Amino acid sequence: MSFMTQLFWERLSLLINRMRGSIHLINSLKRLRLFAVIIIAILLGLSSCKKPADGLGKSIQPEDDLINAIQTDTTSLFVKTVKVDSVASDFYSNIMIGNYVDPHFGVVKTKGVIQFIPSTSKPRYAENIRIDSVVLTLAYQNATYGKNVPMAFNVKELLNDLDYDKSYYTNSKVNTGYQNLIKPGMETQNPNPEMASVTGLDYTPALRLHLRHSLGEKLLTADTIVLDDAALFKSFFNGLVINSETIDGQVINYVQSDAASKLTVYYAELGGTEEVLNTADFIVSKSSCKAFTQIEHQYHGTALQGISTSNNINGSQYCYLQSGEGTRVAIDISSVNWLKDYEGVTINRAELIIPYDKSSKYSPLSSILVFYKPEDSEYFTYTQTGGNVNVSTGLYRINLTAHIQEYLTGSIGTDEILLQPVYTLSQYSNSWSVARSLLYGPEYSSDIKQNMRLVITYSY
Repeated sequence: MSFMTQLFWERLSLLINRMRGSIHLINSLKRLRLFAVIIIAILLGLSSCKKPADGLGKSIQPEDDLINAIQTDTTSLFVKTVKVDSVASDFYSNIMIGNYVDPHFGVVKTKGVIQFIPSTSKPRYAENIRIDSVVLTLAYQNATYGKNVPMAFNVKELLNDLDYDKSYYTNSKVNTGYQNLIKPGMETQNPNPEMASVTGLDYTPALRLHLRHSLGEKLLTADTIVLDDAALFKSFFNGLVINSETIDGQVINYVQSDAASKLTVYYAELGGTEEVLNTADFIVSKSSCKAFTQIEHQYHGTALQGISTSNNINGSQYCYLQSGEGTRVAIDISSVNWLKDYEGVTINRAELIIPYDKSSKYSPLSSILVFYKPEDSEYFTYTQTGGNVNVSTGLYRINLTAHIQEYLTGSIGTDEILLQPVYTLSQYSNSWSVARSLLYGPEYSSDIKQNMRLVITYSY
């Protein structure tokens, strides 16, 4: 029991006992008026000492001590949306293929670039063969973003050698052949990536694209010297580039490292009394093949139209956070320096609360990470997580207690933190997406509860 609460009950008991012993009504009434004054004074004293609300981050001090702490959510934040230059996309376990149109973030286009090698060493094919079919199979990942609509696919032959020891980025350029290798009339498909979450299947759910027979003939008639050497084969057949012609559709994740993701040629060996049916597989080897995703963002006609790596967008009202080669949100927290005026100040809690647009048809980012760049480093350092989305409240809540405390003590010398999407999907490790969230800035509304804000509970 606090001191003020104890004082309240002691004085209440004393007055009641005195009133019981009084024989004069007028004296009792006078004491009753005095009692009312004391009650009002005590209640005002209690209300002026605001106990912080529960759930506002992890406390450094014991919970019982927070009764004497002070809480504020009016510290100024200076926010901007910044453009990402490019992101290395060749070490993820998935590639992304497809496009979608967002009214706030514009057009997002993705392409998958994949190398292949023969599934067996030194394969041999009969000289007299007939190609029955050529099928590109891409195993689904249970991840899609955009509209669930039919997609018109395009597959072209890659004309560049890819270096396995080189990194490839979302903006890495490649050259392709002019012809769509999908058999005419079979370009449009109805993908079912949700099947990847179904258990108990005796097959791997995948997209199957039927390609022209000419590609199969090229692969099976290659010189044996080429077929026997993976490096020579990758120079002979550089790979494939896959994209969708459906602009306002969806971006689907495919697991190129899955054994089901491959290029298969179905053929018949001729020349004998009977035809011999056979298959030849060309796989995406983890140890020797490259696979990466190209991403293009088109911001025309949106609030992000003028954004570039050298031109930021003010985030006082809206902030744009997007995965892939998209955007990040930078926040200047230097206004918390006013806390240095209090000697021995301790940050009990510091939580960044970020409301977002719940009305969008696109799912928000599942989680946000916080980074900062130390003064003596050119690289960003991870500082905090915990920014998981709460769909019911429409908020991200990020615990910055340790970061703010270290910033105030001078251990962290930079004023800026950077919000970045968490790429990893819960059901797969080392995966990524093109998800995004429209965040409300610190001046979005006259109602502070709808704004980005830093809630600080401190004592000194």
